[in-house]
Amino acid sequence: MIYKNYDYALSLLVQGLSSLIMGLNPRPISYKIIDSGTMGDKLHIDTREQWVYTADPYSLTRDARHVIIGDRYGYKIESIKILDNSTVSQMDSNFVERKRALQQKGCF
Repeated sequence: MIYKNYDYALSLLVQGLSSLIMGLNPRPISYKIIDSGTMGDKLHIDTREQWVYTADPYSLTRDARHVIIGDRYGYKIESIKILDNSTVSQMDSNFVERKRALQQKGCF
């Protein structure tokens, strides 16, 4: 989710999560922390994220669980699991489509 300093962003992520910062579309524009807690010895943070395309009439709102691990330098995202998502897109000039789907799979 960090675009300005690619090398620094990679240092904050566990291997395999580089897809978070590779592309610019869709891109995240906002997030809200909606819950947090622990799972064994790991911390999790649940977020509601808003993603959009730059030039296309498309948006995605998704709820995701970020599993966080600590190391000697601070914290890193270990995994992200999509909990729920909803998309809104314009198919043509007169039609807008909204889809809602529950996904119980991990991103990585």
